[in-house]
Amino acid sequence: KLDKLASQVVKEKSSWKCERCFTQYQRGSRGLHASHFHGRAKKLVRWDLRNLNSICHGCHSFFHANPEEHRAWKLKQLGEREYKKLDIDAHLPQKIDKPFIKRHLELLLSE
Repeated sequence: KLDKLASQVVKEKSSWKCERCFTQYQRGSRGLHASHFHGRAKKLVRWDLRNLNSICHGCHSFFHANPEEHRAWKLKQLGEREYKKLDIDAHLPQKIDKPFIKRHLELLLSE
């Protein structure tokens, strides 16, 4: 449920536009993905909007095939300080609070 909610939030935040190639999609389109920079196994940042981007299938495939390009793009997007903070958070061993994350995402979606 949190994955679906986070996906909805990140797509609404981008106005259903790919954040890399800027292709516009209709609301509800399956061609736009919520892409994780750090994989979903990194629970602490799995639903963190710094770690998620709204990108099309083509850009998603490109980033999977070209991880250095993905890294450079994400670094440019976040800036060095936030990029480093996200990387640290992704590797911290912490217990997550799913109810808090759900409330936070619902609040963002309602804005």
